[in-house]
Amino acid sequence: MEAIESDELDDGAIFIKPDEMDALEMPLPTRSKHRPVEMTTRVKRYIYPESVHDPRTHVSMQCLSNEGAPGIARGQEEYYYIHLNAYRPETKHIIDEISPLLKNPSRFEVGAMYTFVLASLGVRQQNAVGFPVFTPCTDIALYTTKVNNIFEHGTKHHQIFYRITQMEEEKKLIDACARNHKKNGRVGNPCYALFASGEIHCVGARQLRFNFFSGTFKMLAHVSSKAKVTHNETAFMTHMINTIAPEYSIGLLDKPFIKPETRPVTELELQRLRERGILIIPFKTLSECRNFNRELRTKKAIQERESRRTNIWFNEQEVSELLEATRPSGSGFVATASRAALPPTSSWMDTLRSYIPKFPFSKKGGKKTLQKKKGKTLKKKKGKTLKKRPAFYGGMFHLDPNYDFEVDPGYESGESTPRASHSDLKALLPFKTRVNKLRVQFRDRIESGELIQGTPDYYDAENAYNEAYEAYEAEIQRLESLHGR
Repeated sequence: MEAIESDELDDGAIFIKPDEMDALEMPLPTRSKHRPVEMTTRVKRYIYPESVHDPRTHVSMQCLSNEGAPGIARGQEEYYYIHLNAYRPETKHIIDEISPLLKNPSRFEVGAMYTFVLASLGVRQQNAVGFPVFTPCTDIALYTTKVNNIFEHGTKHHQIFYRITQMEEEKKLIDACARNHKKNGRVGNPCYALFASGEIHCVGARQLRFNFFSGTFKMLAHVSSKAKVTHNETAFMTHMINTIAPEYSIGLLDKPFIKPETRPVTELELQRLRERGILIIPFKTLSECRNFNRELRTKKAIQERESRRTNIWFNEQEVSELLEATRPSGSGFVATASRAALPPTSSWMDTLRSYIPKFPFSKKGGKKTLQKKKGKTLKKKKGKTLKKRPAFYGGMFHLDPNYDFEVDPGYESGESTPRASHSDLKALLPFKTRVNKLRVQFRDRIESGELIQGTPDYYDAENAYNEAYEAYEAEIQRLESLHGR
């Protein structure tokens, strides 16, 4: 894909050539009259209103600093805990003051940065052969909201979908979509098909730049694997902007726009939040802020578990009391009461850590395999040793080193370990893969501080792992029964 000079800026942005864009927007000479540009994108994922309202899916507050703000020298920055929940109704007016949610905006503020989603409301259902099909109820729309600081209150992509479902216009569309779908005798709940999400930067009076950076929906995994895919997604974004804001030229820049140095949190914004009753707690170090945030989340999880609720929110007085109940030390923030209320670490965690998979290779290797080239099998030449298939044994995450499946013909007593046959390993592969994936995710989330023992998220992750592990053991028992053991 070539970059062209479609506006006066020379920032390395990638554009779609005008003649190519015209060809993509020209209706096909068929009965459907579809335009090729409408087929250049695909659905990345489906967002159900019920899921964005579930507190367990909400994006939590992050500890960030005022680095890059005017008047803040290097080494003098502070880290802030801001007690604001973008999903609560009482904070809606605070966010809408500076970051209103816009649908198909025709004008953009020069110098402003926005987060956006391209989505369409519809119903997902299974067709006659059981394949899921999305039936749209509305056209694809561009939803944007202005980002004023790195905290991104109410402007994260998940929060955009939450705010979409709170709009009166969208509520009516959702109800109408559900009624029409039910009227036609179909089964399925309304949902939003996400086609793209990322950031928009208005760099000039007629110039827009966009990217596909979205940590919530992992857009880069969908659009950056191949150049052709990125080209098609850029063409569709250009088509959308040409439709709703034709006076703008838009180009793709493969870099994030919203960063601490470009959108720092200023004292003016902090003062605005304080005037509206939002509690802001400064910390000298990032670890102190994160530890306090983790302590607060732990206390919340304990109360939710005891009260069987999932939407507990502490007021400013309760947060202040928790802050006073803690004491700083030389190593930073020290948690006290709520951390002690957690149950002790179980041996299950120690067992989990001991399951780090290892895949040793036997000295003898597996069965000898014939080398192949261009679909033809080569005969073994005299004096040449053919390649051997690696022999996986013992370290198959769960299998005991002495677990006796069908013994490989190449096994010699005392020289290698009995191992499962190739067919057995192939049958276990999907089960083993899922268990290993969940184990690694669980370990990484604990080490990063995202999962805290005693919280609902922790138990959800633990239950998911246990279910996968039980399915893995059930498959092993099934293979044992096939071998008569």
